[in-house]
Amino acid sequence: MIHIVLDTNILHQEGLESRNMQLLSKLSNSDELTIYVPEIVKREFISKRTMESQEKFTEAKNALLEISKKLLKDDPLRENLSELDKNLTSMTDSVSAALRAQFDNWAKEAKTVELKSDPAALDSIIDSYFSGTGAFRKAKNREDFPDAFVNQCIETLAKQHDTIYIAIKDTAFKKHLETIPNITLSDSLKDFFQRDELQAINTKIDGLIKNVEELKGYLAGEIFTDRLTEHLTFEDEPLKDIYVEEQQIDGINNLDIDSFGASINYAQPNNVKDIKYSNPTYIDEGHYSLDIEITTIASIHYCASYMDFMQLSNQRMKHIDNSSMNGDGICDLAENFLVSLQGTIEIYFDGGWSAQELDTHSAYLNTDKSKIRTTLYIESGAILKHAQN
Repeated sequence: MIHIVLDTNILHQEGLESRNMQLLSKLSNSDELTIYVPEIVKREFISKRTMESQEKFTEAKNALLEISKKLLKDDPLRENLSELDKNLTSMTDSVSAALRAQFDNWAKEAKTVELKSDPAALDSIIDSYFSGTGAFRKAKNREDFPDAFVNQCIETLAKQHDTIYIAIKDTAFKKHLETIPNITLSDSLKDFFQRDELQAINTKIDGLIKNVEELKGYLAGEIFTDRLTEHLTFEDEPLKDIYVEEQQIDGINNLDIDSFGASINYAQPNNVKDIKYSNPTYIDEGHYSLDIEITTIASIHYCASYMDFMQLSNQRMKHIDNSSMNGDGICDLAENFLVSLQGTIEIYFDGGWSAQELDTHSAYLNTDKSKIRTTLYIESGAILKHAQN
């Protein structure tokens, strides 16, 4: 039995519906793996998502207010805007409840075990707080209290099993965890699933199910991937909603300007240079997944000072959209760059199909008659160079 503990940053990175999270559920429901989530990790994850949602609601309400101010007092549109504002207010609590329910449903379906901190360990945690030991990076560092409670859960669990796997991104916390016996660390769930023991378990499960290896072979083959590429580049829909936040972007220095808040937005299907597929994976009956890497032109949104913006060449400035500037002289800019996008594409079809039947139906992937459904998940990206270069 594999025992894995999930850290808050991993949950934020993966969400609850990523291919890796579905793989965890698959192995958990096959009784090959147990997923552990410390109670404080659960609280951090839900509270952060709730706060982010509330911030978006506030932004939307402020935008409605700005629009209302531009209208005459007797304009009937003001009443409509007021109703929208009330609806947004009422939806705030509903979204908070929905986010909590989503996590609880995932935890139940994935058969996760919630790790609760031992109240008796509080004195030890307080001692570590004052001395700067354990999970605390320095004395009296309040920011490390969540890690300290997670650490207490992990140390207790590690005494109960020969090996505990932990997926964690926090470099400082990871350094401390390396000192605890019986712990094996991975930087991400992707790295975790690439371990030999996990590959062996997946292979064993797949081998027990009819047609899985045959279907995986077909999905990785040239005929299907060519049709899949045509489907992804045929129209805007699959690529237009791509959004990658700064924390998941490499190569930000290639913007060649001091910036912050960078994000990769709308990717251009008519400017796709290359698409690579790999690692066909069985998730569930009629649900498979491929790793995908797309090289294309995309819009990079970022913030920079007006002074830095004005120092750019005239040639480059012609290709930059400067949408706004605040009172501190910070501009909202958008510019096209060549990017590399990494993620997965989820493929859904009738679980009873053979590879031959899948081949027949994949010929209609680009039509309204298609009985194959795909969902593209982009998890990370890299800025390569200016689109004009």
